[in-house]
Amino acid sequence: MARPVYSMDQPTAKTRLKEAFWQLLSSSGYSQITVKRLCAAASVNPNTFYYHYGSMDDLALEALNDEKLYEIPTFLSDRMLTQNQHALSEALEYIAIDERWQRIRLFVSSDSTILRQHFYDTIEQFWLSLIGVQKEELAENDYLDFTFILHGAMAT
Repeated sequence: MARPVYSMDQPTAKTRLKEAFWQLLSSSGYSQITVKRLCAAASVNPNTFYYHYGSMDDLALEALNDEKLYEIPTFLSDRMLTQNQHALSEALEYIAIDERWQRIRLFVSSDSTILRQHFYDTIEQFWLSLIGVQKEELAENDYLDFTFILHGAMAT
């Protein structure tokens, strides 16, 4: 069978897979999402899934990265440096897009330790890059302090 022709007015298979992932994650636990179920929800062939992703975890990580979490600390930091209350208010409005926060909450509240770890690793990486430090450069006690602060911020 020939590969279907892509139509510019339709979302790509990859986009449909990610949207189906978020939809299924919001209605059931991560452990309940199977490739078969995901592909049925996205109206794609399972081969299409495996063409784009090696596993469900790969899709989940890409979906999280698509939420551009790195924008949050960078955007807030830039606005706080200006010491302009209006700039900070605008920054908070910009990053507090409902869909983004809903998706982040799905990751954090997931039944999957893998999803929660993906989220934490992503946030850790962005904050380390924001302060201009590599994880390997930190002394053990400094890294423990950093993770204590980061976990506190994330719990808030």
